[in-house]
Parts: sequence; C-alpha cells; structure tokens
Amino acid sequence: MDIILLDHYDSFSANIQDWLEKVGFNVDVFAYDNPIIKTIPLDRHVVIGPGPKSPTDAVQSIEFCLRAREKVSLLGICLGHQILSHIAGLSITRCSNPHHGSTRTITPHPDSILLNGIKRDFKAATYNSLHAVGSLPPDWMISAFNEFGEIEGIETHVKNGIFGLQFHPESFLSEYGHEIGLNWWRFLKSREGC
Repeated sequence: MDIILLDHYDSFSANIQDWLEKVGFNVDVFAYDNPIIKTIPLDRHVVIGPGPKSPTDAVQSIEFCLRAREKVSLLGICLGHQILSHIAGLSITRCSNPHHGSTRTITPHPDSILLNGIKRDFKAATYNSLHAVGSLPPDWMISAFNEFGEIEGIETHVKNGIFGLQFHPESFLSEYGHEIGLNWWRFLKSREGC
C-alpha cells in the first residue's frame, strides 16, 4: 500500500518511515512546505509527521489536511496529532510537565481502532512540550490518555478515518508500535472499495 509521509524536518522522520515500511507500507516523503503538496493527487493515505513548534507554525500542513481529510485516511504523530487536534477543534497549549525522551503510561479507549488489542496500560515514548485540550465533536473520540490525564490519542472513523497519536509508536521505547501500525493497515484494507 502506497502512502505519503508529510515531513516537518524532524529527526524522527526517518524512524517513522522505517516503522511504516516494516509494517508493509510503501512510503513517499514530502516536506510539508514543498509547493507540490498543494497540487499532489489525494489518492494515497497520509502520515503527518512530528516536528518543532506548533500547528500554527505549519499552516501548509493544516491546509493540506483540510483538503485531504475528505478523501484519504490521516495518521498524525506528535505535531501531526496536534495539527489534527487543532482541525478537530481542540486547543493546543503548553504542557505543565514537558515530556522529552521519557515514557508515559498510556490507557487506550476500549473502542479505539488504532489501539485495538493493546493492553490497558502500556508504555510509550513522548517528546512534546505542547498538548491538545478540550472537547471533541460527537463523531470523534479521545482514544488514549496518559497517567496525568493528558490526551494521547484521538480518532474519528467517519469516511476514511483520522487518527492522532501524541506519543511516538515508532520509538524503541514504545510498546506495541508494530501492532499499532498493523491496526492502521488493517483498517485501511477494510475500507478498500467502500
């Protein structure tokens, strides 16, 4: 399955590409500020990668996701999660305790598709100074929290599905990273031809 990785010039982008390829995806990488993303055909699902700063510093990515969300599935990681959270109506604020290179205990929602089959409290790597807060529209769900009550995941299963993860599933510090990638793969395969 061919997908796009939207790169925000982050040191983890290569790790995410490797993680996705091990799951079985064929990955094409585009910089978020490459003019081509304004005209690229929306016929491949998209991973919105991590990066520095905040969603409002990546206006091109917000515009791309607004255009893409009706046509393909989106998976956001870290900054990508915050961009999708921003689009869904959540506020992005500074964490009281920034998490850089530490692990947090993640509790998934039992109805999460992306975290289906993952044990209740698992460890995942976090690298963020900002996080999403607030309430989601009715067709969205908060798919995971950490032990501090902070949002670690969001999902909507409408149309092609949109998924956000504040933590880094590709990190060697994260449990069940491969399973999370496979869950997205299975979800996409289940929607083929719909």
